[in-house]
Amino acid sequence: MNSVHSSKALALALLSMMALIACQPEAASRSGAAKHTPPQEDSNVETANVANGKTTATQIFRWSGNNATFPEDDRRYLANLSSRYHDIFRGLDGKPESEALALGFPTAKEWLDARDLSNEELLEQMNQGNINAKAFHVDRQLETLENLISSSGAENITELFQTSPAIRDKYQQLAIDTQVAAAGLLKFHPSPFSAYMFGATSAITGGVDAPIPASMSVAGELGDSRSAELLKAYSAINEKMDPAAVMSSYSSMRKIAGLN
Repeated sequence: MNSVHSSKALALALLSMMALIACQPEAASRSGAAKHTPPQEDSNVETANVANGKTTATQIFRWSGNNATFPEDDRRYLANLSSRYHDIFRGLDGKPESEALALGFPTAKEWLDARDLSNEELLEQMNQGNINAKAFHVDRQLETLENLISSSGAENITELFQTSPAIRDKYQQLAIDTQVAAAGLLKFHPSPFSAYMFGATSAITGGVDAPIPASMSVAGELGDSRSAELLKAYSAINEKMDPAAVMSSYSSMRKIAGLN
């Protein structure tokens, strides 16, 4: 199947969430971003690689952790982070760390260390070209908007801004800046993680959920083989989706990520 026909097939599949889930493996296989395909390693146990006479232990991606890995406060923070991003992290627990890094994911330690950085320190690292610092800064801004919506009792940011002009005047630029920064990550550093982050950001700043399943599909094209299962799990608890809105978000994200 050539790329034109494949794109048309996927577009039709997106009109039905279950059909999209069914065709997800095809989307991943024809991805134009092979550089994000994770290495094929045994992800169930900590193994040793022998090369050139040297034995090195495989670094394992730790997320949920245990008492010996992370203190309780850290585990709570990571669990909340995973929930905010629709459990995209938990599926990596126990896999080779190199696999998670290839998908664009910062490690748990990097997330935890970033909590102690001031906004100024994050900005300084961003100016030095630190991609993770850019992601952490976007997340920090996104969490501010999430907390704002939650504390207001509004259903989404659109409702909040409509009912409170004062809040809109104070936070509208933050919402715009957060969206632009997330789009920049997806455009200039396309990876499954930047797709997931852009989807979560777009859902908050746009007031609709369609970007979330769309981002899972794009993440699959960028090399995350788990995306079909993530999409299936998300769709199971979010059944009322607007297929046209999902398709629109999906098409837009593909363009930003350079997949067209």
